[in-house]
Amino acid sequence: MKKGVQFHPFQAYRPINEKADALTCPPYNVTNHQEAMALAQNNPLSFLHVLKAEVDCDCTSQAYDLCAARKGKEFFEQQIDNKFFIKDTTPSFYLYEQSKHTIKFLSIIGLLETQTILDGYVKKHEQTILLKEKALAEFTKHQQAQVDPILLTYKDSPEFSRFLKTLTSKTPTQQFTSEDGAKHSLWKVDDEKIRETIQHYFAQTSTLYLADGHHRCGAAQQLHPSEPHLLSMLISASQVKLLNYDRIIKDLNGLTENEFIAQLKTCFNVTKVASSSLACPQKQGHVAMLLNNTWYKLKLNTNEMPNALDITHINNMVLYPLLGIKNLNQPNNIEYVGGHASLDVLQQKCQQKNWQLAFSFFPVSIQQFTSIIDAGHLMPPKTTWIEPKSRPGLVVYKK
Repeated sequence: MKKGVQFHPFQAYRPINEKADALTCPPYNVTNHQEAMALAQNNPLSFLHVLKAEVDCDCTSQAYDLCAARKGKEFFEQQIDNKFFIKDTTPSFYLYEQSKHTIKFLSIIGLLETQTILDGYVKKHEQTILLKEKALAEFTKHQQAQVDPILLTYKDSPEFSRFLKTLTSKTPTQQFTSEDGAKHSLWKVDDEKIRETIQHYFAQTSTLYLADGHHRCGAAQQLHPSEPHLLSMLISASQVKLLNYDRIIKDLNGLTENEFIAQLKTCFNVTKVASSSLACPQKQGHVAMLLNNTWYKLKLNTNEMPNALDITHINNMVLYPLLGIKNLNQPNNIEYVGGHASLDVLQQKCQQKNWQLAFSFFPVSIQQFTSIIDAGHLMPPKTTWIEPKSRPGLVVYKK
């Protein structure tokens, strides 16, 4: 068995510089199906025609449908034939900097050996659904490309961080600004000695934390050993931003508003407030709730599971028993809103869909995140919205 993390350079397909903004697309979870369709219709070059190729399928709107896999494969191969995507001639790592306002992320993209996951060097924080893993594995096999890297984080090494930073002193191989105002810079690292330094550093690393891409990681294990590598983006832990991952919910499962509030008060202190700003959670243990366009502050008033995450309490005391939501992936009953969305955005989404309920949480800290994983525990699905997220289409792995 090889020791440590096995991380390799490769020959990526990348968009041509002059069209990189148009040929790439927003991250997978940033757009829903309707939003993706609108963006794809307005931009015939968009990588959404690969990443969410169901936008081009009359037969389905479901992610990971094999019809969508075939459509995406055909589209990407046509883009290659049109010389919009070019394969690099030398195996490379790819330093990737994203910046917006005062925030910058510097990560490195390469291929992780799936055996590294099987050997236990990658720690996960979220449960997955086996059927979804299998569907994604079939989708990836039919699409014959890996188009969106998983995100892994590693414990900081100031010396290695300085080393990576020195590599960005040269002019970027690629640079553009996307539609959201973020600046994307990419450096192709093909020098043999530098590649070896990077590989040696990670070979000495005992643990990677899987931040984003649990189902893609599971799908890679399904495809092993026929596909032994997984497109991956690695970043030091101090750079990772953990944001809240909120929920909007369709209805009260047959309860009246008064009945629902009464049930909540058995577990929470419930306080009606005049505005979203007064409801916004300021620390762990406080949850904002929107009910029929009115904001409330919730605070747990029981000693049951005192160290549990706020999302766990809402799941166990509200979603499962009161609202009858047993499957957190039911898109007809519950949707997730992550990232920088404000409480006002949550309210707008509820109003647009005529849905009754929303919950917003205080973000989990990176210290909580790593300590939960190190203790061998898992967090509920959609607990954290994690940044950075890669720009799909910027670096693609295709044999």
